Amino acid sequence: MTGYRAEEIVGRHCSCFYSDEDREIGRPALALKSALEDGRYECDGWRVRKDGTRFRAHILIQPVFDGDKRLVGYTKLVRDVTAEATVAEELAEAHEALDRSEKLRSLGELTGGIAHDFNNLLTVVRGSAELLQNAELPEHKRARHIEAIVETADRAAELTGQLLSFGRRQALQPKPTDINGVIAEITEMLRRTLGLRVAVLKAPQPGLWQVEVDPQQLHNLILNAALNARDAMDGVGTLTIATRNVTGAQGEEVRLSISDTGRGMAPEVKER
Repeated sequence: MTGYRAEEIVGRHCSCFYSDEDREIGRPALALKSALEDGRYECDGWRVRKDGTRFRAHILIQPVFDGDKRLVGYTKLVRDVTAEATVAEELAEAHEALDRSEKLRSLGELTGGIAHDFNNLLTVVRGSAELLQNAELPEHKRARHIEAIVETADRAAELTGQLLSFGRRQALQPKPTDINGVIAEITEMLRRTLGLRVAVLKAPQPGLWQVEVDPQQLHNLILNAALNARDAMDGVGTLTIATRNVTGAQGEEVRLSISDTGRGMAPEVKER
């Protein structure tokens, strides 16, 4: 495995199998120290053959004691796992490539949906602005159109935030959050966004536990699910958002359910 004959290696320190960088940070001594303190030391790492080539090894080190419980040495089992590691790395690279492909596909779908939503928002803004140009417009109607422009601009900013967050993998900022509160905040915006032909029903459980989550990401999650539901229902139907406390094998959890009365996914969509 290492390329040494017995007479070349017996009596030398085990650090000769380690790389220069591992020796510089004292890894051989740390491995022996950990084995002595914990009763065993196990790891995967690169080791070096006599000819300087490297191989991936699985290492198990255990201390050996005499009858008086004095340390007399160590046993060290070394298994060459280069082939397994190579397969695992290739598999990880394949998964990463697939993730990138899915990311691009999702980005295309997301940007297409957001572009459609922006067109709708711009229609509201332009229509309200044109009405405001009428000098004879009553003050109460003027105030209503101004409010519509402000609300629509806020909605556009939220869409922009979604796109930026998706594109740069924005770091999450989790904090204790009341999901029922987030749903209450987003409900009115959902009704305006989904249209009058989509009924939004809420079934929140009273006394819902708080969860550790990024509120903005949760907001985006609900919004995206609702937009998908609207499309699945062809713009007509009922969207139901429900919450409840769940105690199971994973401990205490909160379940958020979003359902619609649409036709369901096509088989090719389900496969993805």
